[in-house]
Amino acid sequence: MKTRLLLSVGLLATLFAGPACKTLETGDKTARDRYQEDLSQVRKEFEAAKKADLSEPEEEINEMEVTVGVSGDVNKRLEVVYDTLKERRGKNPAVQGFTVQVYAGPSRSEANEAKEKVYHTLENVNPELQYIQPNFKVKVGQFLDRLEAQKMYAQLREEFPQALIIPEKIYLK
Repeated sequence: MKTRLLLSVGLLATLFAGPACKTLETGDKTARDRYQEDLSQVRKEFEAAKKADLSEPEEEINEMEVTVGVSGDVNKRLEVVYDTLKERRGKNPAVQGFTVQVYAGPSRSEANEAKEKVYHTLENVNPELQYIQPNFKVKVGQFLDRLEAQKMYAQLREEFPQALIIPEKIYLK
């Protein structure tokens, strides 16, 4: 009984679904191709289009020659900012370099301890303590080349296993 019911449902589905899945042949026209309607009677006409005489071609406009005055022009303000940055960069030119970071963490006391430890480990170095929220960082040296930084890194690595060579801007004096 079940198989008979399933067969009849399958047969009905095939009969109804078959014509719906028919594909169009190349010679057949779709309903969209056959549809035609003239909408010129309901189309709005604008006065500017009526006034314009479209019979004569307009002369060609060169985009480079056209200058448009804009109120609140930003260029003047940007030029002032650009000139200020240019002056500052001239006073302190910066280059991309490297430094050795021996400590990075939230504790100021640990950062100061690391700084003192660097003083005792290496002579003639000046470690720098920075606070970049939320961490304190102790950095040693400014090098233009990673190979130069590698020498100091090798000396500090015994005392500071977490030390890293990091890229940093170096301001030339």
